[in-house]
Amino acid sequence: MTRQMADGNPFVGAARLVCQGCGCTRQLHSRGQETAGPVDPFFRLPLWLQAACRGETLWAYNAEHLAVLTGYVGAGLRERTAAPSAYTMVEILPRWMKLARHRGEVLRILDRLHQSLPE
Repeated sequence: MTRQMADGNPFVGAARLVCQGCGCTRQLHSRGQETAGPVDPFFRLPLWLQAACRGETLWAYNAEHLAVLTGYVGAGLRERTAAPSAYTMVEILPRWMKLARHRGEVLRILDRLHQSLPE
């Protein structure tokens, strides 16, 4: 989704935003593209590997990330190896992705994302 100005043109550049309630001002900088979904943290562009799953967006950064997600979701037994205070990527995955009853659908979507990768 691209933010548009009142005249319908895409917003590119900088703008000064002013809160009408308190008068606080902020400077908004844009590269011309603003997305609502998952984005690459460096380029700020939408991720290539994303798909709808169970009303949510399932996404991955690359093939290695897909492999880790597939291994974790597909595991029948998930043993905890880290200390309880240390969070790993798979421990903070959303609950809907970790539920056994969603395993088949999540694995199908992950496989479809894997198939979309160039060889």
